[in-house]
Amino acid sequence: MLAPHTRTHRPIMLVFARFYFFAVLSCTFGYTSAISYTDVFVSVNAGGQEHPPCYRPPALLSVNLSTLLAFSTGRNKTGASKTLCSDPGDGSPNYICLKRSKDNGKTFQPIQILFGGSGNMQPDFYIVYYEKESLSVVVIFQTKKSLFSMRSQDEGSTWSRPEPFTVKYDEAVFESVGPSVGKGISDLGNGTILLPFICSSYSDKSSLQGDKGACPMCHSCIVRYDRETSSWNVAAIAMSGTRESQLAAFSMTEKDRSTLIVSTERNMGKRPGHRFEAFSNDTGRSFFNQHLTNVPEPSTKNWTGIKSGLSIHNNKVLIQSHPNSTRIRKDLVLSVSKDRGKSWEVGKFLIFRGPSGYSDLTMVNKSHIGVLFERGTRAYADKISLVLFDGRAL
Repeated sequence: MLAPHTRTHRPIMLVFARFYFFAVLSCTFGYTSAISYTDVFVSVNAGGQEHPPCYRPPALLSVNLSTLLAFSTGRNKTGASKTLCSDPGDGSPNYICLKRSKDNGKTFQPIQILFGGSGNMQPDFYIVYYEKESLSVVVIFQTKKSLFSMRSQDEGSTWSRPEPFTVKYDEAVFESVGPSVGKGISDLGNGTILLPFICSSYSDKSSLQGDKGACPMCHSCIVRYDRETSSWNVAAIAMSGTRESQLAAFSMTEKDRSTLIVSTERNMGKRPGHRFEAFSNDTGRSFFNQHLTNVPEPSTKNWTGIKSGLSIHNNKVLIQSHPNSTRIRKDLVLSVSKDRGKSWEVGKFLIFRGPSGYSDLTMVNKSHIGVLFERGTRAYADKISLVLFDGRAL
């Protein structure tokens, strides 16, 4: 069930009106009745037949509100766990995968392998975005040694060959830069494009304990496209001790000519269990009010934090998808902010009760929001499934 938080009692006529409104929506859209999940990527241990054998971090992109693109990384199962994908650092073959839908996510076309590689060419984290000026879908991904980009000008049907992708950064400050997992934003005007990246500074790595470490050398940084020089540059640090940030932008209005960028970030710092948040009003050149929020994220035995999904409905409501726990990857919910991220109604809607992990959000059409997320029974990523949520419930 998509379960709203309990609200205070209201006058009987208002309660009846509210019940009638949601009853009509339930009959029409079904979001207050049992959820219908569309399984997009299914691991072999959950009954999948396709290659690769398992899938991890999802990204969801809507192109012109007509084509829905579901991305993931395809992995092998050479890791220690029988129910989880292998870690990308083991050098085994990895893949950038895509499935397309032309009916708003009801059905998906067969899997496309956009890129595959092993060893130093094994793809890992990636970012997708839609470039309106060139009408192109762009994928940027990282291998052990390099960054690459691919693009499609027919809504993901065919793709260019991978080309080197270069980001300018201060090499005296940062050891390396690489994409976060998720989406960039490119509808800010004047050709500005922002990408959530991870910048690693020089640090004593011996003090880290893998993903569970405090990650002192990790920063959620923002890569910005400079139209005048046609180059990509690290523009700002949204928050240190974090990574896998997600971005969303409130567009300009007549009363407020500034654009507000909201960043929510995986907390790898000394106070894990809740997400960090930061804001920018100069299109990503600098960030302010970096703070710890009340939005939970699981800090487990093996992993600190998790990637969430972030989207904006009707330029008014900020939505974040995430597991509703500080201890385990389970119970995916939607949290809602109606004051541009100043406060959050945590866990307002339940999407899935059970093991769940990384997620992503996008507007599928003018009314519905797509939630693409890892879920399972034996583990939190047996499947990557899609749920459509009607924004009028917000």
